[in-house]
Amino acid sequence: MNRFTCVAFGACLLLSACDSSDSNNQISLDGNNADAVFDAPDLLLQTRTIQRENLVLEITIGDDVFIVPPDENGQYILQTTRPANSRAEVSIVWYEMIDGQSLVLAIASRQLSVGSVSSPAVLTFTNFDTSTPDNDQDGFSNFEERRDGFNFDDPNEPDRPPVIVTLNISFTLPQLLLDAPQFIRDAIDAQALVNGQEIVLTREGDQWRGLTNVTENSVPLVTINLFADSERSLTLASGSTSQNAGGGTSIDFNEAEFDVDNFNEDGDDFNNAQEIIDGTDPNDSSDPPPDMDDDGIPDDVDNCVAQANPGQEDMDGDMIGDLCDLTDDTDSDGDEVPDTDDNCPAVFNPQQENVDGDLEGDACDQLNDIDFDNDLVLNGDDNCPNDANNNQADADGDGLGDVCDSTPQGENTTGGDDGGTTDGTDTGTDDGGATDTGGTDTGTDDGGATDTGGTDTGTDDGGATDTGGTDTGTDDGGATDTAGTDTGTD
Repeated sequence: MNRFTCVAFGACLLLSACDSSDSNNQISLDGNNADAVFDAPDLLLQTRTIQRENLVLEITIGDDVFIVPPDENGQYILQTTRPANSRAEVSIVWYEMIDGQSLVLAIASRQLSVGSVSSPAVLTFTNFDTSTPDNDQDGFSNFEERRDGFNFDDPNEPDRPPVIVTLNISFTLPQLLLDAPQFIRDAIDAQALVNGQEIVLTREGDQWRGLTNVTENSVPLVTINLFADSERSLTLASGSTSQNAGGGTSIDFNEAEFDVDNFNEDGDDFNNAQEIIDGTDPNDSSDPPPDMDDDGIPDDVDNCVAQANPGQEDMDGDMIGDLCDLTDDTDSDGDEVPDTDDNCPAVFNPQQENVDGDLEGDACDQLNDIDFDNDLVLNGDDNCPNDANNNQADADGDGLGDVCDSTPQGENTTGGDDGGTTDGTDTGTDDGGATDTGGTDTGTDDGGATDTGGTDTGTDDGGATDTGGTDTGTDDGGATDTAGTDTGTD
């Protein structure tokens, strides 16, 4: 056995308490670090004859014993290391230094399970056995004799034998186990210890009862252990309490006095009780498989290991769940361009052509929004796509805007008219019943042509009529010359 004197500021991780209370008296094991902080129990501090400054704490973890004096704040702090994945029996002893002698006043012990950084094992010591330590073997414990002002080394003090009274004990299963299937509840074995001594129990369904004798006005420590079966190799829960026995009393355990969570043989995220209920192996850390986010999906197949997503939604199919996927790689059209970047997400266009530079690719752009002349009229609608004309003026209605129409008024001065066309000055040939009005006709009119109000210097055939001008050509087929000089043949 190794024995150490622990000073409050060592090289290991420090665990501190929030206030001076028995409920903070803990030892935790997270991987290799074993840390503890204690305040002296109220039971000892409330006894006026016990000197607080003389109290010393002894902590035993496995084979290692640590003597822990109080620091300047009156707390007892221990930092040490333990082998990873180790279990150990932890014993706590409070004693008082009196004239160089160590007087044991209170003791307790519990099993410390495997602990990890993510799931530390924590033992809380709130109750202690003050009835067993008895230096003079007179039937009165050291604590009782210090409390009542007697000499703890004199078997004749007090000068009377102790009075024995009855202590009745009863308890039921904690809620987690009460909810377990009947066959699991039936297999559970219970143990009751009073000041470390096991007592006989009787069972009725999920309730146990027992009784024993203790010293009048003593403060016995009652511990209940629940095992998975009669082999008692797997602890499911444990609880302890202590109270003054007075002239005889009963102790009825309630659920809050049981510790279930810190019994975890394999050091995974599930306590022993939960594992036997779920049908997994409490001695195998890989059963059930680790599930960091508690979403029911084992880490080795979870597409978001650290974020709970029981539905495993993965819209883009990249094996990274939507909940933790920083990029959406969905490619609806299969063109190897993710929808988030695709200018036509529903139309295959791997080259992403986009002639007008808008947000829609050519493959799905109903209207390419090009405006070469920047007149705010798109090319598809612009009657002069290369010349700015925001008003789209088109005087002759030919679909060509005035600014780019070489004949915006519809004039024709250089070509022939066929088929009965009426113009201004006619310098060509009119066929097929053409009529020239208000100008000078210098060409040939055939097929019933009529020249009116001008000078006809050509040949008129087929019943042509020249009116109001000078006819210098030949008229055939019943032609009429009116109000002019005819110098040709009719």
